Amino acid sequence: DVLLASNHRTRLDWMFLWGLATVLGRLGGLKIVLKDALRKTPGFGWGTQCFGFPFMCRRDREKDLQTLRAAVELHGGNNGMLALLIFPEGTDLSKNSQAKDRAYAEKQGLPLYEQVLHPRSAGFATAWTEMVRVAQENVAPVPTLLDITVGYVDYIAGERPSEASVFASGRSCRKVHVLVERVAPPQNHDDAQECCRRLFDAKDQRLRAFYAPCGSGGLPDLTAFGEKPGLPLLNLPGV
Repeated sequence: DVLLASNHRTRLDWMFLWGLATVLGRLGGLKIVLKDALRKTPGFGWGTQCFGFPFMCRRDREKDLQTLRAAVELHGGNNGMLALLIFPEGTDLSKNSQAKDRAYAEKQGLPLYEQVLHPRSAGFATAWTEMVRVAQENVAPVPTLLDITVGYVDYIAGERPSEASVFASGRSCRKVHVLVERVAPPQNHDDAQECCRRLFDAKDQRLRAFYAPCGSGGLPDLTAFGEKPGLPLLNLPGV
């Protein structure tokens, strides 16, 4: 089983990460943690319920954590094919969510982020520790933790892809860059929470460097995602 933890710049990030699941050979076992409001979306909501995606209400913390535990219990441990995609920030990088995150950070004395929000580490840690527990009960291999960082070459600098821009106006992003890094498995719940915070601190620094040239009209700095050039999706096995 694998836990994928991604930043959440747009409401459509999940759509572009289907390709990553295909490359990893995990499309059949992909479960995406979604907001409960999406359950009622015509077509999409019905389909995601049929696929067994877990929905977070975000009003009852313990209920949401139990939903994560139940999803892992149901889908994990048996054949090692569960790929649980979680967005620890809990919402996309809108101006409203950034303002709330900045106020929270200032109140708590935390660093101010520009390209990510402070993650809700309890959900991440609960998902991870439950995956480890289920694997142990089923005498299965230790789950894999993958850190996913998504960066966009916007249609116009600063224009985040949205339902309206993509489906109504045909203005999708020009490119999507996905960096995948394997992370050493956390040893317990507290370690997992700290791991989550470290990952997002690093993501903010990396994405600041990635988007830095865009402020003066340039294109993102791809070297922020590594010195070696990446591989186009269609050139990867399984696509």
